[in-house]
Amino acid sequence: MRSGVVANLTSRFLSAREKQQRVNDNILTRDRQMITKLNATYNEMSSSVFSHYRNSVANITEALNESMSDLRMRVAFHRRWGLEKLQFAVEHNFIRGWNMMDERTFVFVTTNYQKIGDSMRYALPKIANETEGNIWRIPRFLQVESELFQREILAKRALANLSSVFSAYHNATPLLNYKVTPYNRYDLSYITPLSY
Repeated sequence: MRSGVVANLTSRFLSAREKQQRVNDNILTRDRQMITKLNATYNEMSSSVFSHYRNSVANITEALNESMSDLRMRVAFHRRWGLEKLQFAVEHNFIRGWNMMDERTFVFVTTNYQKIGDSMRYALPKIANETEGNIWRIPRFLQVESELFQREILAKRALANLSSVFSAYHNATPLLNYKVTPYNRYDLSYITPLSY
């Protein structure tokens, strides 16, 4: 019961105070002055804050335009100079290296592959069923062994070259070293991955 009385008294006090403020000229004048000052402060702060933001955006826009201009010049330079060197390095140090390995090694492993198998299928039964004596058996066996040994050597050489090609492509180290400029060591900077 006591809390209901306190709540009722509080609401009546607030109502009376609001009515007094609307009726009393001193309080009304003071409230209007406070509202006017508050409005003036808001207008002044908003204009200064907005002008600060406008200036900041203008400065940032100018800085971005300068950066973009500089970036455009750098990209144009690298497109003209760097990509030309990169294309030359890729074509001559990597693609030509692969073609050279293919011409000198890989082709010989696969050339006559079917012929060797066919000659083995022909020679091995002859060696096993030699009727004229052992005089032809040993030379034919040595011929088959020699052909197989040569193919094994070529396959091992091709495997070693293929490993070097894989390593060169994986690590971006050229297979061949064509002289692009007098300062060839700087040309590798166009193809070697950056390390951070």
